[in-house]
Amino acid sequence: GALSGLWEQASRHPASAAALQQWQRLPQGGKLLAGLIGGIATFSILVSLLSALYTLAMWLCVLFGGAYLASKSPPQNSFEPAFQKWFLDDYYPNVAPKLQQLRSIHRVIDQWFGGKTRSLEASATYTFWASRCLPADIS
Repeated sequence: GALSGLWEQASRHPASAAALQQWQRLPQGGKLLAGLIGGIATFSILVSLLSALYTLAMWLCVLFGGAYLASKSPPQNSFEPAFQKWFLDDYYPNVAPKLQQLRSIHRVIDQWFGGKTRSLEASATYTFWASRCLPADIS
C-alpha cells in the first residue's frame, strides 16, 4: 500500500533513478560490498545517535539530581553539632583503643581521676580535630 507508493514516488526522482541504475550495473560482489558499507554506515550513525542520547540523559540526571540535592541540604549551622555528636558518640569510642597502644600513662592518669577521664579525653580530642577539620566560619 503506502510503502509501495512511497517507493515508486522515490524511484521516479531523477537522483534516485540514476542511483538505482548504478546499483543495477554493479556486479554481485560490488552489490554485496556496497550493501555492507551502507549497513556499517547506518550502524555507525545509529550508535552515534544513541551515544548522544545517552550522554544527554546522563547530564540531565546529573543536573536534576544536583538540583534536588541542593534543595535538600541541611542548614550550614547544623553541621558542627552533628559532627560533634558523631565524633564523641561513634567515632572516638571505636578509634581511641586503636590509637592508644601505649596505655601506661593513660592508666596512671585514669587512676588519679577515678576513671572519669574518658569523656574529658574525648572532648579534648574533639576540640583538637574540630579546629583542624571543620570548615571555616565565613560570614
